[in-house]
Amino acid sequence: NSAVGTHTIDSISIPNISTLEIQRQDKIPTLEEIQLALSQMKSKKAPGNDGITVDILKAGGTPVLIWLKELFVEMWGNERIPENWSSAILIPLFKNKGDKTSCDNYRGICLLNVVNQQLLEQQAGFRSNRSTVDQIFIVNMIMEKASEYDIPLFICFIDIQKAYDSVNRELLWKICRHYGLTDKIVKLLQLVYKDSNARIKINGDLSECFKMDTGVMQGGIPSPFLFNIVFDFIMKKVLSETKIAGVQLSYGKNDFCHGRKEKYENFEVLSLMYADDLVTICNSREHIETFIQVFERITQEYGLTMNVNKTCIMSSVQSKNNVNGKTIKNQQAEDVQVDIIIRNQKIETTQSFTYLDNWFGTKKEFPF
Repeated sequence: NSAVGTHTIDSISIPNISTLEIQRQDKIPTLEEIQLALSQMKSKKAPGNDGITVDILKAGGTPVLIWLKELFVEMWGNERIPENWSSAILIPLFKNKGDKTSCDNYRGICLLNVVNQQLLEQQAGFRSNRSTVDQIFIVNMIMEKASEYDIPLFICFIDIQKAYDSVNRELLWKICRHYGLTDKIVKLLQLVYKDSNARIKINGDLSECFKMDTGVMQGGIPSPFLFNIVFDFIMKKVLSETKIAGVQLSYGKNDFCHGRKEKYENFEVLSLMYADDLVTICNSREHIETFIQVFERITQEYGLTMNVNKTCIMSSVQSKNNVNGKTIKNQQAEDVQVDIIIRNQKIETTQSFTYLDNWFGTKKEFPF
């Protein structure tokens, strides 16, 4: 459900943009910019319904670049695009998790015609010099050091139901303006999404055409950026309202992480993101519940929905204490059950989870 109230959208502020910045964003694309953009596009990718691949455009050389420039200049000036640029072929791809007969375990990739404010530091998805490796490394290090220093750890892996498909477009355009995109750029983006439609392709057969009124097109070049700024806006709301600390560690020149010691620099990690894959990490059951409840309320307000069935909580195994609070050597406490109810559904507590295709577990064991 991507319904978002008018009041919610209207409450988003639009900053003043300097004349110099407007001129920078709104200037007509140059031949050099088009050539650079084309060179950065991946080859050997399936075409949209016009049959034109990236490889064909690259092979066309200077004549094709000149033709593309003329096309883009006309579009830029008239603010019109070819009608079929709003049409896509939708390919359902299995997520390699869960039941293959369930539509919830598939994501749609749009095969589109190829001729067509600072984000949170926690977001590594679709950003230069960042990858899944960064997030996997951080979670691994936090779990390792929490175990070493006997720090309580509560980790929640949050799944968002059909995240890309659920983005409310009116909200999207307002957030684009909030993040400093000019009216011109937003209008051009809106043109691509105006009257957008798709056909599903399965085993070579195409379905009837249907309208796509919500979401960003997975497979579209600007889609990761568009989703990132919407999710960034929502996450900033969540973080500002939770007012809680994440896991608190320290680091120094001799190692990446240490316990809380004055001679090392302290830092906190509350959440990590890779596109719509979110993990939040806290030192207490109360804090993890606060985060989840606030996240649920704000995402619902802005049109996204937490998938409770695919969201899991993992609590690390800590040393057992006696009645005086002293640690009992070589004895471990039982895994803590965290009972959090969202929409009459209990979030599962687990001892292991696969995040970004990497296995994490509270025990010193591996799934093979």
